[in-house]
Amino acid sequence: MLLCGDFNSLPDSGVIDFLRQGAIATDHPDFVGPLREPCLSTLSSLSDSKAGSSEYSHGLKLEAAHFCTPNDGDDMRFTNYTPDFSGVIDHLFATPETLVCTGVLNSVDNQWMKESGAIVGFP
Repeated sequence: MLLCGDFNSLPDSGVIDFLRQGAIATDHPDFVGPLREPCLSTLSSLSDSKAGSSEYSHGLKLEAAHFCTPNDGDDMRFTNYTPDFSGVIDHLFATPETLVCTGVLNSVDNQWMKESGAIVGFP
């Protein structure tokens, strides 16, 4: 399986933790609120979650694709760059048992982005 999307979530967010770890506490600060609970209960695998469980879970066994191989120390710095925000909010996940990552593209040079005054947003 390959799961990719504009999650609008930073790598240290509850959304990304949930996808990478396969579970997240029901009281995680990123998932608190009356509108989120029904959605997360639906997403949570019934076979993986026990009745009355204190976590939402899934059984997809996903791995973040941009972490799958060494990238010569050039980690992805951003997938979105604007004058007010720069960060990784777009993500790729894969099931490592069935898909093999053979390489990762390097990040766009941060210094070049800063010095290119004509760029108001990227991508």
